[in-house]
Amino acid sequence: MSTVRVSAAVAARNAAGSIGACLDALSPYCDEVVVVDGGSGDGTAAAAAAVPRVRLYRRDAEEGVAGLRNFAIDQCFGDFILRIDADEIIAAGGERRLRLLTRVPGLRWFSLPGASGVRTVRLFRNLPEFRYEPAPDGGILPIRGLGVPLGGPRVSPA
Repeated sequence: MSTVRVSAAVAARNAAGSIGACLDALSPYCDEVVVVDGGSGDGTAAAAAAVPRVRLYRRDAEEGVAGLRNFAIDQCFGDFILRIDADEIIAAGGERRLRLLTRVPGLRWFSLPGASGVRTVRLFRNLPEFRYEPAPDGGILPIRGLGVPLGGPRVSPA
């Protein structure tokens, strides 16, 4: 069985106080971590750059959340992408379960509950159709396709 590579895509803005914990928690699970800083003024970029294996990019905040997330995804090389925010962390023990999910044949995405308990697509195959679109209300439209909503592992506040 071939090794499945997992990339983390992290969009960050003014998250200097939490991004270190987020990135440290990703290290045992992800083969690469891509961080896109959207114009932080608080040292977020410096904190991310200090973590080994992080590839840091700086972008204009005017791109919005969807644009920053999509840019991060576009830089990833892994077979699967874990999309996580800089103020979130994978709950203890979740790394092993997430790695197992990447071996489920035929499924393209998994939704995981976030800190608020709301499920969103967090882990998905690195395919061009998995990108975010800005919603009319300023939010992000959901990703669609063949996938499975899961009850855990949870993504928690950092």
